[in-house]
Amino acid sequence: MDFVEKEELNIPSYISEFINNNMEALKKIYMDHIQNGYGILLVKIEESKNNVSVAFLNEEIVKETYIKELVDKLNGRTLLNIIDLELNKNYWIELNLT
Repeated sequence: MDFVEKEELNIPSYISEFINNNMEALKKIYMDHIQNGYGILLVKIEESKNNVSVAFLNEEIVKETYIKELVDKLNGRTLLNIIDLELNKNYWIELNLT
């Protein structure tokens, strides 16, 4: 699985807007939880209901939820997994924490 910048993903504008408008908050959530090992931010979006949920998945949950090939690629990466519930699409974005 390759990880690409969001500009290369052709993601819907409402997802791009959410990321751009909330980048600092997403970084803060990640940094507040990452001290105990690796993890990812999971964002579920349902545009028609104007609903977004954000959760940090710690190392244990990631190992239980995702395939081993993905877990192996997480080492040292800051990842955001976005699930568009209406389009049934899954996007991966690497966050720049600087």
